[in-house]
Amino acid sequence: MQTSATDYSVSASSCAESARADVRCRILRAALLSWALVSCFNRLGDAPVFVANEAREGVYARAMLESGNFVAPIVANHLENGEVVADKPPLTHWLSAAAAWAKAALSAGRPATGLEAAQAFDEWTLRFPSALCACLLVWAVATLGAAFVGERAALFAAAALLTSAQFWYQARFGRVDMALACFASIAALLAGRALLEGRRRLLSFAALAAGAAMLAKGPLGVLLPVLACLAFAAVERLRGAVRSHGMPWRGALAVLCAVVVPWYALAILSSNGAILRSQLFAENLDQFTGANGRMSDLFYLGPWLLDSLPWNLIAVAALPWIWRRRDRGAIFCAAWWLVVLAFFELAAYKRRAYLLPALPAEALIAGWLVDRLGERIVGTTPFARRAFVSLWAAAAIAYALIVPVGMTHFARRTSPKPLIQRIDAAVPAATRLAVCGLGHDSSLVLLFYFRDPKRVDVAPDGTSCVSPPDGYYLLTDEERRRAERRNDGGRSTELLHGELRGWSRRVPVTLVVRGTPVLQTARGADSLRR
Repeated sequence: MQTSATDYSVSASSCAESARADVRCRILRAALLSWALVSCFNRLGDAPVFVANEAREGVYARAMLESGNFVAPIVANHLENGEVVADKPPLTHWLSAAAAWAKAALSAGRPATGLEAAQAFDEWTLRFPSALCACLLVWAVATLGAAFVGERAALFAAAALLTSAQFWYQARFGRVDMALACFASIAALLAGRALLEGRRRLLSFAALAAGAAMLAKGPLGVLLPVLACLAFAAVERLRGAVRSHGMPWRGALAVLCAVVVPWYALAILSSNGAILRSQLFAENLDQFTGANGRMSDLFYLGPWLLDSLPWNLIAVAALPWIWRRRDRGAIFCAAWWLVVLAFFELAAYKRRAYLLPALPAEALIAGWLVDRLGERIVGTTPFARRAFVSLWAAAAIAYALIVPVGMTHFARRTSPKPLIQRIDAAVPAATRLAVCGLGHDSSLVLLFYFRDPKRVDVAPDGTSCVSPPDGYYLLTDEERRRAERRNDGGRSTELLHGELRGWSRRVPVTLVVRGTPVLQTARGADSLRR
């Protein structure tokens, strides 16, 4: 059945047709939220870190706790675009730090110090912001999305998100992408309802959400919902259905500035402009325009096809139906989805995770079609209904219970955490460790798992340890061969050897002590070898 062109929020699939349907809808929302919580938080901290990008955020959040600087702390090898600054704004770091603080306080039974919170920082607290934002996004799609596609279709859309491979992975990955997708999508949903319904107050709440998205990942947080609104306005003009409600854009801009300007001003001043140069220009403008090179135009073809099957194909199939039925709510979702995909395709620099903000719109479109086709198919026989329910139940079990176990097993086989803990145990307390040959990025997992990362000195990329003084060194094989060619090998005692592994890279390393090792340390190294 077609949604009315004049009252887009009323559809044949609405759960509000009766009080009984309303109760059923609330139960389904509660079940969906429970599914999201289990899927996102089950074994969240069990998988050790093995990706440098995830370790980067953990190192920075822990530095906030240790230093007490929650604006722009200095982390020695946290190098971005030649600047020793954070690579992203601090919202996810604040959330991670808050989780570590709460964890330390609960463990101690009293308010925790910054150092205690830093010591409590682990994989769970690192990933907590992503899992939290993923659950919030699922809830927003199920509730706010109902005004666009109908309440039952919005429930299907939220379930589609939870069964998208990319969404599930990013919900359990300690990076900023899920926070950006969450708050930018909420901003788009609120702004869309403001445009469709003429509810002016919603625009201020949309600006608030966009401000949170900017504090998660920069200007994209406001640009993506603005593009969604502009694309919808263009489609409305094309259809000759332009409606003007006189939105309070200035008030929304004031709300946005009130959220983001304080941190940006403080960060730019405290970093002598490094935040401005790195985050706003190098990370955004240069990467979009291709000042540092352009990636293949076909880069997103594989990720788009694989990361959200089958919902991407269902969404594509829904587009002509939506256009023919002139369903304004679904048209907004379609315009939102397509303009986000087009924006990232036009950008010179591309990453798989950049498609994440397009998934909520894609899920709403897919949910719109699943609702309308499912009503026809499932309503035919009891067997069809049971099969439909069984498919969703199987997907819920797989993503909430089975896949986290598999991912944990893979991460444990891949992560260098055990080797790093052995290295940490072999280097005496209050003794510095020089790392040669790894460079800044490759050493981030090492810093994340080292109990006191301030004891670690990482040689910059492209440099080596030439004629080093006595002390403890972690050398790549190439650096070890250089030491042997300089006849430094005879002055060194090997303590242990292993591999720093990652997603697709294995780097053999050797821990050595130059000079005469302390007897206790040598004995400890012997026990580590055994």
